[in-house]
Amino acid sequence: MSKHTVRPRSAGALAAALAAAALVTLGAASPASASAPACPTDTTIDGSRLASISPECSFAGDQVNVGGMVMGIPQPGGSLQASSVVAAGRQDVSDVVVYRAADGAVAAVAGDQEFGSEGALAALRSESSTVAASAHPAVSTAEHSSVPGCDERNAYSLRGGKWNSTYEWSYNGAGAPVGNGAARIRDALDNVTGGVTRCGSNVALTASHRYLGTSHDSVDVTSAGGCTTGSNRNTIGWGELSEPYIATTCTSTQDGIIVSADIKFNNRVAWWDNSGAACHGATYDLQGTAAHEVGHVFGLGHVDASTHQVMKPNSDPCEFLQEKLGAGDAEGLKRLYG
Repeated sequence: MSKHTVRPRSAGALAAALAAAALVTLGAASPASASAPACPTDTTIDGSRLASISPECSFAGDQVNVGGMVMGIPQPGGSLQASSVVAAGRQDVSDVVVYRAADGAVAAVAGDQEFGSEGALAALRSESSTVAASAHPAVSTAEHSSVPGCDERNAYSLRGGKWNSTYEWSYNGAGAPVGNGAARIRDALDNVTGGVTRCGSNVALTASHRYLGTSHDSVDVTSAGGCTTGSNRNTIGWGELSEPYIATTCTSTQDGIIVSADIKFNNRVAWWDNSGAACHGATYDLQGTAAHEVGHVFGLGHVDASTHQVMKPNSDPCEFLQEKLGAGDAEGLKRLYG
């Protein structure tokens, strides 16, 4: 058997071999390097860039500018939605939704503006169109059609999400311009979850709420009417909101289930809380406006103003009609919680 002698390499030859091996290794790794996710370095991302950002990016602490509205970015499978009510006569404001698909891709919608990959947008549309599987009998309105909003039982929209637990909330009265804020908001929650209508018959709902008392927790709504990914503690309170907003609700969902909702009322607006002098002038009924925001909390969206539902997108001063559900409001809630 012949023998092969292995000769030791010189230091120069060994160095050359190692360098060659390194080049081969780098060459083999270059495709992976080229496919590494290009993640944004700025914390506020313009919505127009979402389609080009890898879903592998963490987005931890990041925000997205959606048509001028800055919103937080939820966890995969989650969404964050801002909904506002404005003064009557002002231009309606579109809801803003930021959605993160299960694979991490982010999509955002503001009115007719859409941002993100087609896959993420398709997933957002699918979640937003999810409604209760079975229809329920409409609220009886035959004898009450003269009451505004009682002959519009199909006037409702569902936003794609519902509670599967009790909405437990606290009240932060810091900056409140009224003294009975918590009481009026509780009345609004009682009417909405109790299915109390202005149409002569109420509806039985499984929706429920529980007041936890006062709190110092911040409301996860920005002064511009956007949403933050903050405490998720269901806080209702006060603060400055940009015109034309009277109040804004931010709801957070996870896999189609609403998991938190905060409401901010504009403390630069005059409010009536059922105390003192009668409501007059450019003063807004707190309970009626709260009922609208609570509708968002429980999954209702806006409907046309001509239908006279609680969920129309604007409010008139001293509009007490909104304190009780219209036929469409009740029907929508029954689709979700009936």
